[in-house]
Amino acid sequence: MTTLVALQQPQRLFRDGLTSLLAREADIDVVGASVSKDELVALCRQAKPAVALVDVAAGADDELHVLAALRTIRPVIDIVGLSPTVATPAMAVRARRGGVRLLVPRCGGIAGILAAIRTVSAGGPRPFPMDPSSTRSPRARSTMTDRELAVLHLVGAGFTSKEISGRLEISHKTVENHKQRIFAKLGVQNQAHAVSVAIRAGLLRPNRAIDLAVGG
Repeated sequence: MTTLVALQQPQRLFRDGLTSLLAREADIDVVGASVSKDELVALCRQAKPAVALVDVAAGADDELHVLAALRTIRPVIDIVGLSPTVATPAMAVRARRGGVRLLVPRCGGIAGILAAIRTVSAGGPRPFPMDPSSTRSPRARSTMTDRELAVLHLVGAGFTSKEISGRLEISHKTVENHKQRIFAKLGVQNQAHAVSVAIRAGLLRPNRAIDLAVGG
């Protein structure tokens, strides 16, 4: 199933790059990209996307007003906010006021953004990742093997079990076994929830996922 995504980002280089990266994903269809949030509202009214990827750097009252307007014209939309840094509790409160379902830091790279889109589109939990120092799970990190972490990062980057099997040179069954152990250690039931919990726990490092994706 393809998820329709509209995005808003004032910086052209970032906007074009993000559009290009999202367009490469088989399960994501970018319906359009806008500069301003007002333009995003118009785009969502016409294209009716399931997810809106929105820059929430400012967090000003007028920004919250526009996000509220977006929720009014498209109540079923899931808003994913891109923040300049890892969210603080104050940032999360302001984002919630605007109807943002999931807040992810831009510094997390494309893997974190893809994970966020897939989490909300799958109907999974909609947490607000905070400073990893306050949400990290020492037990999950200490019991996760290097191979399980590798599988987790590739899952977060959007790779299928077959693709993970080829990149890590292990059998498909072994990949599935690793995933089941990961689910048990994180206390989750599916991939979307695993990625969401792993982001909050500081277990997903997007740079590593990209390295693994190219055979590193």
